[in-house]
Amino acid sequence: MSTSDASSGSEVGGDPLEAGSVGGVSTAAAEDSTAVPTALAGLISSARHALRAVVSNPVYSPEAAVEAVEVVTAVLHRLSEHFEPYVGDYSPAGAETMGRVRESLEHARAALSEARHILSLDLVTSGDVAAARLVALVV
Repeated sequence: MSTSDASSGSEVGGDPLEAGSVGGVSTAAAEDSTAVPTALAGLISSARHALRAVVSNPVYSPEAAVEAVEVVTAVLHRLSEHFEPYVGDYSPAGAETMGRVRESLEHARAALSEARHILSLDLVTSGDVAAARLVALVV
């Protein structure tokens, strides 16, 4: 996965969810009751497809693996920020649980960012020049 494919923003130290990285403004009409369910079903399908690909094909870089999980975690964190009050409209206890999920995702994202940084340092210090050049393009 290249940084242009991931659109993580990590190549400049930016937010993985800057406007350009999430596909811009939604074209779904506010009154379209199928837009969000369709988008969420697509998210689930895409995640399952990615898992099947990773399980069946070990040809990918460790940088791509960490970056993918970091960006997806960031997306899930942003979704949870929107879902927490929405769920709260129906269930205060559910909103409280969603709040804990949001906090956990925030911590996971920070840990993944640290893992990406440590991995890049390890590759540079390991003497693997080709990997170090690849990391330089990513970080």
